[in-house]
Amino acid sequence: MPDSPSLNSRQPALPPACRRRPEVTRCSRDLASVAYEAFCATHRPVYSRYAAARLGSDRLGEEAARAALRALAPMWASTLTCPAPAAVSWLLLTGVVNARDRAERDKLAIAYQAALRLAGILIWIRGS
Repeated sequence: MPDSPSLNSRQPALPPACRRRPEVTRCSRDLASVAYEAFCATHRPVYSRYAAARLGSDRLGEEAARAALRALAPMWASTLTCPAPAAVSWLLLTGVVNARDRAERDKLAIAYQAALRLAGILIWIRGS
């Protein structure tokens, strides 16, 4: 998965039950890798649809889902020790979506303020 996730805020901390360091062997690393690929394959479509609904674009939704799953990759082995690994990934997804949603709203607010200033200038010019 290309690109790094664009999280404006820090990633959520793993719950205490998930913070223990799993014993990593070559076999467990291979199994974890396969488990991660399977998790992404089964969860990315739903994550993409959720993000698209929140962000108003299929493309933005797909990008957000991929970013959240990329952010999950380095903590996957620890996530597997959690009672609910999907809950950890959902926290990452909602963090990415919330950050991107805020960024989009900020862009719209800036454009709206610029349009109001321009309208004010045009009104002032016409009145002169």
